Amino acid sequence: MGRISASAMATTMPGTVLDERFEAAMRGLTEMHAEATLYRASAEAAERAFGHAMRIGAAVRRAVRQGKNDRPNEADCEDLEATVTRLGGALSGVAELPAVGALRTSLENGEHEHAAELALSLFAELGPAVPAPPYGYRGVPLRARRRGGESILAPEDLAQSLLARVATGLEVESSDRSPQAISAGPQIPTPIVLSPSLDGCGSELSVRVDLGCLRLPVLRHSATGDLWILAKGPIVPLEIAAAAEAEDEWWAASPIPYRAYLARLARTLAQAEVAFAIEGEIASG
Repeated sequence: MGRISASAMATTMPGTVLDERFEAAMRGLTEMHAEATLYRASAEAAERAFGHAMRIGAAVRRAVRQGKNDRPNEADCEDLEATVTRLGGALSGVAELPAVGALRTSLENGEHEHAAELALSLFAELGPAVPAPPYGYRGVPLRARRRGGESILAPEDLAQSLLARVATGLEVESSDRSPQAISAGPQIPTPIVLSPSLDGCGSELSVRVDLGCLRLPVLRHSATGDLWILAKGPIVPLEIAAAAEAEDEWWAASPIPYRAYLARLARTLAQAEVAFAIEGEIASG
């Protein structure tokens, strides 16, 4: 049985001023814990802080279930806020490590092998991807939010978006950046994160990187299975890959069948001489 998350625990709290304060601290700790566990220097402090927060939260939830209205109280909030502050201090200390500055310098100088060695000493649960898979993937959303809900993009519109991405290369996206990097600038270099398979990238369509041709160190984050690449600039060249079949309610309701959609997409990409691959077997019938 998995442990309850701090964010899930926070949402179970009622709605007084102290409750809101407690929930805000719990959410802040959740975000900080996710980042602090990435680094060897702060991972132990992150788990201690998380465990302490869970004990506080469990006591509060137990009191609520018993019908008591005196939790969370001022002491609960102060205790949790102090825990967040301590973890923040541990996380700030990571950014000041000599290895962080050396990693940043190595990337600026294009010394990717040295950067990978430094990353292995800095990040927790990180190792060489041996053997590395043939490709790395980043999912591409096929749906756009419009008034009244979401709809599938026209294949020609999607193709233009893909061509722009192929032209610029694959960079670190905001979803890869840690809260520390977003709020305080890129103090700790952020890897480009890829899925090792099309199935794992969260979309039927993906930007695909031929890792054998990349000539950059490929690392694997064991906790997630993701591939990490630390690069001076955008990754090129890129290909486009799509699943041969899609099992999705969107496609069942779409005016364009999935295979016809891929055919129209492939035609537009072929005109721009962009590689397009279909992965998996096409079901018969």
